[in-house]
Amino acid sequence: MNQSSLELNLSTKKTRKQELLAQMDVVVPWAALIDLIAPYYPEGKNGRPPFALEAMLRIHCMQQWFTLSDLAMEEAFFDTPMRPGKRKELDKENNPIDALIDQVEKIKASIRAKVEHPFRVIKRQFGYVKVRYRGLKKNTLQLKTLFALSNLWMVRHQLLAAQG
Repeated sequence: MNQSSLELNLSTKKTRKQELLAQMDVVVPWAALIDLIAPYYPEGKNGRPPFALEAMLRIHCMQQWFTLSDLAMEEAFFDTPMRPGKRKELDKENNPIDALIDQVEKIKASIRAKVEHPFRVIKRQFGYVKVRYRGLKKNTLQLKTLFALSNLWMVRHQLLAAQG
């Protein structure tokens, strides 16, 4: 017997962002705003077809609420990793597409962890949380030095074991 067979509602706590989005979904008069903007929104007669008006309006509002640039919003929109609970729900044994999605998510998580770890070391181990304005050259050299030191810090156990 496992927890899923008990059919318990074990939902996780909502994040602040999820709470804000849920509240704004109720508060913002989406239909009225869409009716107001629709006459001015491009119809897509020439060039690329435009995105749906409601989607673009919601994306624009999220950019304002979370102070994201266009690029940051695009990255947040497309590069959001699949939540672990959603990955567990995939039918990996019977559905080859779900198995492939699971594999891709594992690879993406592995790459993300490898890329983010040096930044964590620099911020937490070396206390580098703020750029000092000393000039671009000095800042660049300091960052290069910190990344080199973080590489040494991450392999320190192997280096110590090799020395005896």
